[in-house]
Amino acid sequence: MNRYTFSIYSNCTDSEREAEFNSWYSYTHIPDLSAAKGLTSARRYINLDSESRTRYLATYEFATESIQKSLISFFQLVRRAFETGRHIDCIESIKVINTPFVSCFKEIDPKSIRQLPSREYPRIVPEALEKVEEYVKSFHN
Repeated sequence: MNRYTFSIYSNCTDSEREAEFNSWYSYTHIPDLSAAKGLTSARRYINLDSESRTRYLATYEFATESIQKSLISFFQLVRRAFETGRHIDCIESIKVINTPFVSCFKEIDPKSIRQLPSREYPRIVPEALEKVEEYVKSFHN
């Protein structure tokens, strides 16, 4: 069994919805993704550098013989969240190519996030998700 860590850098695009974003991520999104094949844990972090382009980091740890199959499963769950109105509409994924070499992220304790009532979000699957799904299909273990 191989171990992998998959990282996603993101921002909330609407500062007035930051509490909703954090509640959604901790109480809706991570539980929705927990059924991904081989997923053993998920953690969220906040960047201590307030000047950074990247505010949040999520890490997903997998124990699997095929990271490709696990990530395909993971992104099928992401797609389902979009299709069923369970994926928030104020999230922006960030490429970290032009970010500083060093960043320090502090783990977000889920208990520190106030759970807000769940909402339904637009049922629009972004084109970028299809590109990510194609990229994952190219992985070889």
